[in-house]
Amino acid sequence: MTCSKLAHCPFFNDEFDRMPLRSGILKRVYCMTAPDACARYQLKAHHEDAPHDLLPDGTKLAAGERKEAIA
Repeated sequence: MTCSKLAHCPFFNDEFDRMPLRSGILKRVYCMTAPDACARYQLKAHHEDAPHDLLPDGTKLAAGERKEAIA
């Protein structure tokens, strides 16, 4: 089952490009297979905004992993 929120998800749409291997794994596990287990999806399902740095597994990005950290 693919996530219904992919079109507007900053995580899925490669805003986390400093961690391509990790994001690829998370996309396969959460976005393409088990969206209801995704922390971002769960917040959106309850009409809450997901923090920009929240990953599908519920962890948050470290400052060095954020796209804006690229010099």
